[in-house]
Formats: sequence, structure tokens, C-alpha cells
Amino acid sequence: MNRKVISKTTMEKIVKQLTELEEQKSIILERYYSEPSSKRDNFNKMIQRYVSYTENFLKNVSVVDEDTSSLPFVTINSDVEVTDLEEQETFTLRIVSPLIEESPVNVNCVSYLSPVGSALLLKEVNDEIRIQVSSQVLKYKINNIWIMDA
Repeated sequence: MNRKVISKTTMEKIVKQLTELEEQKSIILERYYSEPSSKRDNFNKMIQRYVSYTENFLKNVSVVDEDTSSLPFVTINSDVEVTDLEEQETFTLRIVSPLIEESPVNVNCVSYLSPVGSALLLKEVNDEIRIQVSSQVLKYKINNIWIMDA
């Protein structure tokens, strides 16, 4: 098995993001899922899966000093270049917290709670995904993933 490699800076950003996620979890639960429901349960499962996957990755990754921002899978706060397989258009999406106060200028941000954001989480380069959004099915291929600048 090929060992994954990330830069020390990228590792620090992922650890910081996990800490922020833990801090934000109760706020998100209160704001979006205040009552017991299947959506609340699904959110908790998604976060648990995400944290477990990411922590396991961090335990097994090789960290290098060279400064690279590329990631092997989609994380919260990462930029994801995708190609719309129907339209053959390429664009970049930033996966963000639903609690983001201000979107960066000229960046297409999607919450990890949205259908697109949640479908992209933990996916890898070259993965093709199908996302049901209302009555439409989006088909994307992931071309590149990198961690956003802080």
C-alpha cells in the first residue's frame, strides 16, 4: 500500500479544522437539528465518520517539510476542482462550515451540510460522484484537491 504524504503545514491545518469542527458541532446541532430526528442522527453519523476517517489518516500519513497544499481526499476547508460530466465544465468548490460568517470573494463555497458538500467529503482525486439535488442529478469527477489558505 502506498503511504500518503502531506506537508507539515497541511497537517497543522487539518488538525486545526478538526478542533474547530468539534467546537462547532454543538452549535450546528442546536441551530439546524435541535429536535431529535433522522437528519440529526445522519449529521452525527456523518461527523463521526469524517472525524474517524481523518484521524486515522493523520495517524498513518507521512509528513514532509516541503510545502505542498495537495490533499489525498476532500476535507472541510479544502478546495476541490471538479468537472461537471454533463456540461464538461471545470470549476472549483470550497467545502466550508455552515457557520462561515463571510464567503471569500471569487470562491464558490458549499457547506458540508449541503448535498454537494456532503457528497464530496472524503472523496479522492478521480472519484466520480452522483448528487441528487432537487429533481436534478449532478455528475462530477474530482480532478484535484488542496487545502485552502488560512
